[in-house]
Amino acid sequence: MHEKNARTLALLIRLCDDLAWGRPADEDALFALTREGSSSPDLERLAEAFGMMIVKVEAREFHRAELLEKVEVGKGYQVTVHVKLTYKQFLKLSQTSKNDEIPLTNATDENVA
Repeated sequence: MHEKNARTLALLIRLCDDLAWGRPADEDALFALTREGSSSPDLERLAEAFGMMIVKVEAREFHRAELLEKVEVGKGYQVTVHVKLTYKQFLKLSQTSKNDEIPLTNATDENVA
């Protein structure tokens, strides 16, 4: 493997490892790898794909922060979620389409407080 490509691949691995473990990653370095001529076209495309994943994850985190007040994990990993929306808003959000991955079910006044 060409030395430049080997360095690029090592950097991609380090950045992706940081992202996967929730550590701060040098996003500028990642996006710099997407520039034409920064390495092989395949590695540039791979860097671009990881960059898009970062954007999507950050968008989800922002959206979640806007919707969730707090999440508590109790004994036996029992999860309690406190939301920042009304029951009516929750029901509207819980309507699924065929593209939804995880449909919300059993939404009642008791379990959506």
